[in-house]
This record gives sequence, structure tokens and C-alpha cells, in this order.
Amino acid sequence: MRCPAIWPYVATPVLTLLLARPATPVEGVAAAIPPVATAVVPATASVKAAAVRALPWEALEFSVRRFLFFSGRLTLRRGTAVFDDDGPLHGCIVDVIETESTASALGRQFGTMRTTSFLDPESGGTLAYREEKLGERLRRLTFGPDGYRERVYRASPGQEGVPSTSWPLDEDRIHPYRLGDGTAVPRGTVVRDYYNMIADLGRLDFAAAGSTDYFVATKEHVVRFRAEIGERGRRTLEVRDLARNASDEISLPLRRLRLAPVGENAAEVGGFFAMEGGTEIWLAERTGLLVVIAGELPQVPGRTEILLTAARPASGATLRKALGR
Repeated sequence: MRCPAIWPYVATPVLTLLLARPATPVEGVAAAIPPVATAVVPATASVKAAAVRALPWEALEFSVRRFLFFSGRLTLRRGTAVFDDDGPLHGCIVDVIETESTASALGRQFGTMRTTSFLDPESGGTLAYREEKLGERLRRLTFGPDGYRERVYRASPGQEGVPSTSWPLDEDRIHPYRLGDGTAVPRGTVVRDYYNMIADLGRLDFAAAGSTDYFVATKEHVVRFRAEIGERGRRTLEVRDLARNASDEISLPLRRLRLAPVGENAAEVGGFFAMEGGTEIWLAERTGLLVVIAGELPQVPGRTEILLTAARPASGATLRKALGR
């Protein structure tokens, strides 16, 4: 087969995937999902999100600290990789978004979480998603034409140090493209995972008034998220250029987005580090680079900010250019 061109905002080298596992056929996904009255959106619908810019970064690093209560680190990386899951794009090079996060609270370590999102080259939606809590659990979502398959693998006692590719399958479920109240996702909608949505926020047209809806696959059903474009602001941050290993103190014009799940069971959907309710996102106004993530963490008093501390600009760009200075 002929592989399509990759999603246009990524042009970076192939990444070594941390969570590779041999694909399991999913041809039975569609047959296992009962029909609904209205058409369910394919995850690979040929509908591109409205975009006004290319994303200016290859890697972003964030940190958070709330007194002695909570601390954490988050890294996002963009690149390309061979799609090794089942489907028509098997063996093709597609865009990927990888994350790695660590957190601790009151001296208790919560371990390391790594995710990989494989992106559809036509729509920017998610083809497959992998989430591994190192040493404990691997969760895989594989997106088909009528729904997504969720498989969870868990390490058995005595499997410390054993690669996740050898863990036994613990859960295997099929989810149709439906919201929490059972209604089908509207036709023509792109379905994503959470981190794919976060990366796409920087491509929105900040000059447009109103809001943009995203449809995100979760462990229970599809959830509608609403990103509302808000006011302008300014922030001075010290940011390290990962390409030069040098830091700059930069004053940035920012744009605020409020991101929140809407509809039934919306309160049950958490964001970064299980943030509760709506999340406040601040992006560089001229380039869309993610700068601040703010919200409320469970059992942590007050508002918590996750701040950009380091960035690797896209090829050919400087840090100041990536930040819009």
C-alpha cells in the first residue's frame, strides 16, 4: 500500500517508541459494537481541524510544586514513528506525541507514566494510544471505524523488571463512539486522546471568538471538551533552550484558554495530574506554544500551576522565535 503524507505540523526525526507491543488484530471491533440510530463518526474521518499555524516545538518540559504537598514533572515530545498497530496504515510513518510524567505528594512517589499517541495523517485524530505506568500497567486504545478497543495489561506478582510486552491481558473492552449519555458522536467529528487534544490547542485561531469542541476517548466513553478562547495576559519566565542548553528570561504575551469537559459525567474526567474540573491553559499568543497549565489538584489546597521550564524549538527556529519574541 501507499502511505499518505504525515500530518503537516510535524517534520522531526523518527522516535524510538517506548511502549511497543505486537499488534492484535481488531477487525472484529466494528462487528462487536451494536448499531445506533445515528451515524457514529469514524476516528479517521477526513476532516482537518481549523489551523492557522504550525506548532513551533519538538519538546517541552514543565514542572510544578505546591509547597510540600505536591511536585511533578511533565515532558511532551513530537516526532514521527512507524505505526505498528493493526489497520490500513500498518507499517506507515505517522506523527506521534509522547509524554512522560512523574509526581509525588507528601513524600510519596507515584511512579512514572509514559504515553504515545499515533496520529491520523488525514484528520489529525488518534489512530492508537498507549499509556504505561512503569512496572504496573499498560493501557492501549486502538481506534476503528465504529469505535475503539481498550486493552489493559498488568504486571503479575514476580514480574518486576519484565517488559510490558510480556504482561498478561487483564481487560479487553469495546467502546462505540458515544458520549456518556449514550448519544452518538456527531458525524464528521475527529476523535482524539487527551494529549493529542492538548497539542492541537496551539493551532487554534486566537482571533476567532467563541469556543472549539474536541471529542476525546476515555476509559469509559467519548467525552466532549470545550476550549474557550479568553483574555490576553503576560508572563515572565526563565526557559531553558534544550538545543543550546542555555536559559533565557523572556516576557511573553499570552492567550488564555479554558478547557473543560461538558455534558453528563463531566466532573469525573480529570486533566493533567488528575486536575479536577476546568483547566486553564495559557499559550504564547503569536505561536501557540504551551506555557502554563493551571487548575485544582485533588487533596492539594489552592490553585496549582504547571509552568514551562524548557523547550526544544522546531528545526530551524530559535527559542525566542518559538515563543513569539
